[in-house]
Amino acid sequence: MVRRLQEVLPDLRELFERRGASWGDSVRFLPVQVLDPTAPEDAIRTWGPLMPASHVQVADRSLADSFVAALRDDSRRLYQGTLPVTLALDCNRRVRWARIGVPGEAEMKELEDWLDTFRAEMTDGDPRCRQVWCGNGRCEAGEAGRCEEDCGTPPKRRRASAWCRGPLRSRSSGRTRWPRTIPPSVPPSGSRAHKSARAATRRAGA
Repeated sequence: MVRRLQEVLPDLRELFERRGASWGDSVRFLPVQVLDPTAPEDAIRTWGPLMPASHVQVADRSLADSFVAALRDDSRRLYQGTLPVTLALDCNRRVRWARIGVPGEAEMKELEDWLDTFRAEMTDGDPRCRQVWCGNGRCEAGEAGRCEEDCGTPPKRRRASAWCRGPLRSRSSGRTRWPRTIPPSVPPSGSRAHKSARAATRRAGA
């Protein structure tokens, strides 16, 4: 795989250096380290000078190689046992161009054309850039609580504290008794319920 990386990374770097002025921040390069036990910082020191500049570098350190497993899924088949894999994602984070192995000269030109297309779609407000789906990076209506990838993990609901605002009747004796204390969670001060609870406490202490 080392030889293949030495072939593809300089080509990608040349592409981004040549088109960087026109693309700006609209097109970005994201390296992902997979199936490699090398420490990420060591990998960046080794391969960083060969590849395009990137604000973020990703390393899959999961025991199950989750990133590759997602690529290997039957619905995608983007990993077939060969690295590197080059993916181009559009304005809505959908993979619309992919190559397994080292892209040739014609494929690099094809990649450049696709990146120009994606940038134009984003600039022109293409409807595909606003398509709702779990995974596009935007937490949209109806996704909260069911799409953690876009909306994050929903906070755990706090159980409401119960409070008593009246007398309690014993089921066994039928006698009415008043609570001796106000529970920690009480109604807002000054409200009718708060005044009732305070009056109950005074009667219980009488």
